[in-house]
Amino acid sequence: MNWSYVAGFFDGEGTVGFTPRKGHGFRAYVSVAQTDNNGHLVLRKIQAFCLSEGVKLNLYPVRRLKNTHVLSSFKHETVKRFLEAVNQFLIVKQVSAARALQEISEREWRVAATKEQRRKAARLYLTGVSMEEVKKRFHISQEALQKGLSECGQRMRTRSESAKLMWRDGRRKAA
Repeated sequence: MNWSYVAGFFDGEGTVGFTPRKGHGFRAYVSVAQTDNNGHLVLRKIQAFCLSEGVKLNLYPVRRLKNTHVLSSFKHETVKRFLEAVNQFLIVKQVSAARALQEISEREWRVAATKEQRRKAARLYLTGVSMEEVKKRFHISQEALQKGLSECGQRMRTRSESAKLMWRDGRRKAA
């Protein structure tokens, strides 16, 4: 088993897909399905090979379809590693794999802000800097900022509080 075999199998039988993400565009995923009595055996071998290469894919039966199994991942890092490994061998799915890798790289900065980053971002936000500006400066998501505020015993500003700050600082845009 090698990456070129996995890529060929994935190119013919797999999917590079996108699911909506709450407030963040789309999340890329990869999956391969097999429907027959022994289809899961080849998927198990692919899963074992990928795992030996540091790519953990999940194998599970599809309950509503008899004798159907799916090997997949929705995890950011797993999808990235898998697509980077097979990308050079893909033909049919080369464009969708490139799109998925692009989506992942654009979202990559949102991954796992440290506790110290969250707290620094929260402190800056509390000085009156807009949420969008804080997110850009610290490369964190709104959820990470909220967690940082919670860790500091604070909360997000209300819309009226934000509007007052905008008026005070002259950031109000003319309509």
